[in-house]
This record gives sequence, C-alpha cells and structure tokens, in this order.
Amino acid sequence: MSAHGYLQYDGLAKKRYDQAARFHQKIQQLEAQLALVETSEDAGASGTGGDEDAEDEEPQRKPVQRRSLLSAPNPFRTVELLEQSGYSRPQACGLLFLLYVMVFALEMVLLYVGWRLIGLGGESADEGFNEDMMEEL
Repeated sequence: MSAHGYLQYDGLAKKRYDQAARFHQKIQQLEAQLALVETSEDAGASGTGGDEDAEDEEPQRKPVQRRSLLSAPNPFRTVELLEQSGYSRPQACGLLFLLYVMVFALEMVLLYVGWRLIGLGGESADEGFNEDMMEEL
C-alpha cells in the first residue's frame, strides 16, 4: 500500500472512530435520560414528589414546532433531518434529488394523460388541421 493510500485509509478510520465515539456518547446520554424518566415515573406512582422533577425537566425540552401542510418545504431542513436519521450528506442530497425527479416525472405523466383525455393534444388536433388544408386545395 502506498503512503498516500495509507494516509487516506488512516483518515477514514479516524473519521469512523470519531463517529462511533459520538454515537456511543449519545447512547449513554439517552440511557441516562431513560433511567431518569423511569425513576421519575416510579416516584410519581408512589407519590413521593416525582412531580417536582417532571416540572424541572419540562423547560429544558425544546418544543417541536408543528408545520402546516400548506407551508413551503425547506430542502435544507429535509437534508438535515435525513442526516440525523443516519444518511451521509451526499446520500441525503441524492435521495432528495431523486425524489424531486420522480415527482416531476409523475407530474408530466399526469399532465400528458389529462391532455389526452380532454382531447387537446395529440392526433385529433393534427388530423383536423390536415383536413382543413386539403379542403383549401
């Protein structure tokens, strides 16, 4: 293996190691939060002041803002959410691009079918034009 190839491999291994360390830390944080929730539920069920702990935890949580279905989608937020779900940035961008292409293709197919059903496009309009030209001659 060349020195350049080794450096690339070493950089990739370090990146993956750092990513695994972040995931491990996040898992530990989530386990600690789960333990706190379980203890607060147990304390709340027995009536030993579990409500005070629950009140302290509420302001720390960031409220999830509900979006309207009529609001414009934000592709950057979509990429961010896909990255949080485990996709890399190129995978998230590629998936979003593929989705946009598929939606555009579906719209074009529906438009074509609609025009054909209404009778505005295609052979029927061309045939009428040809018949008018033949009558003039």
